[in-house]
Amino acid sequence: MLPSNPKENHKHSCHICGSKNGSKKDLIKHMRIHTGEKPFSCDICQMTFSQKSNLNNHKMVHTKERQYSCDICQKSFRWQKNLHIHKRIHTGEKPFSCDICKKPFAVKRNLDKHKRKHTGEKPFSCDICLKAFTVKCTLNQHKLIHTGERPFSCVFCQKSFSRKGSMEQHKIKHTGKYSYFCDTCQKGFRSTGDLKCHERTHTGEKPFSCDFCQKSFATKDCLIRHKKFTQENSHFLVIFVKRHFHRDLTCTDIKEYTAENVDFLVLFVRQHFNKRLI
Repeated sequence: MLPSNPKENHKHSCHICGSKNGSKKDLIKHMRIHTGEKPFSCDICQMTFSQKSNLNNHKMVHTKERQYSCDICQKSFRWQKNLHIHKRIHTGEKPFSCDICKKPFAVKRNLDKHKRKHTGEKPFSCDICLKAFTVKCTLNQHKLIHTGERPFSCVFCQKSFSRKGSMEQHKIKHTGKYSYFCDTCQKGFRSTGDLKCHERTHTGEKPFSCDFCQKSFATKDCLIRHKKFTQENSHFLVIFVKRHFHRDLTCTDIKEYTAENVDFLVLFVRQHFNKRLI
């Protein structure tokens, strides 16, 4: 194989970030990332785009064209990639997994969101109160607290809600019908959140872990109650370890110590103090 020409490799390089592009046309497209140029506009809503392909995709929003259909459930999609992702619901395929806890995901976007639980990253901040969130949709829901906006109304009683899910859950009071059902036992639920919590009774999944003792829980509410109790009684653990292990602990090294001895500590407290530690 002939050695590549170094000058040719850098011929279409971005002078801002150093990104290499295969052609002058690709370089022009890339530069729009830095310049913010959006030369393609929708003739219906005037929304602008940096790439013509993005404009063509956008136009389907107005035409409501859905040319790709699932051959199993007939659900239709605007884009073929969305159909491909949807089919994983039927196949059970989850090609993306977390390199920290190995939890699998069908969509890479969901994996990226999940990883923030491990890193603690919260890239979306409220410009009013500065509270930070891991995903943008949660930030958008939070902002409604400040604006007081309730854009979702019940068609039966006109009661308004800030979240669509809350409105749908409320409507069941009028209809008496459950919208979500467990595939295993057919039990009905008012929301997808309630259904997910219930399904964990079948799978045994406990996705919420305490960073204090590593104990895991099926619901976030149970984790919050557990952490509150542990924090309120951290001073007791200091006294306990000092009395029985003759060691002085600070609040910073309780975490490491109890993570190694949590089973023994729980048993001791139950037997000698008649008190549930966890």
